[in-house]
Amino acid sequence: GGGRDFYLALGSKFSTVAGNSDAARKLYYGLKNVITRGRHQKLRVQMRTEIKKIHQRVKTTVVYVTHDQVEAMTLADRMVVMNAGRADQVGAPLDVYADPQTEFVAGFIGSPATNFLPTLTVAGSPAGAQTLGIRPEHATLAEPGTGRAQGKVLYSEALGAETLVHARLVTGELFTIRQDGAAPVPAEGAATGLDWPAGSQFFFDVNGKRVR
Repeated sequence: GGGRDFYLALGSKFSTVAGNSDAARKLYYGLKNVITRGRHQKLRVQMRTEIKKIHQRVKTTVVYVTHDQVEAMTLADRMVVMNAGRADQVGAPLDVYADPQTEFVAGFIGSPATNFLPTLTVAGSPAGAQTLGIRPEHATLAEPGTGRAQGKVLYSEALGAETLVHARLVTGELFTIRQDGAAPVPAEGAATGLDWPAGSQFFFDVNGKRVR
């Protein structure tokens, strides 16, 4: 509010729109310089910090277009998720993450990407739902024969603070679980159950629209 919001549109090349003032021109060239220097991965955090500083200094509304969801999540007051030229969802970043309105948004926002399963593989799907979405951070490993789904561990990626466990369900779908890096790492080929809270499920219809 107060003419100082930072909007991000996710899905196209970089541009800025900030009115027709000198502040707008300064903002454009400042951001352009920051982005040029921030192309190397090690400078990404510094780049986002500098963009925030520029925005605070010029005190004007900004529209910033990016492919990078980390930039969108960390910089925006509100963001627009674009899909084939259409705005699929507009909202505060954490609201969009927590409550995606389409299958595209659920798959695009969040890393690792959301797991998608046919609703036939799980019980209790609402009428009209064709696809179930579960974020890796909401899923947990369970004892074989328990949980909402069954599968086998393909491999694990121990990344330090977290471990990504990749499994294949007995119905054939790939499924990723993100767990704490201190949690036990299952053996490759081990049978496992997979579980998640009912409240973390996203359901979508045949057109990719949210079903509640």
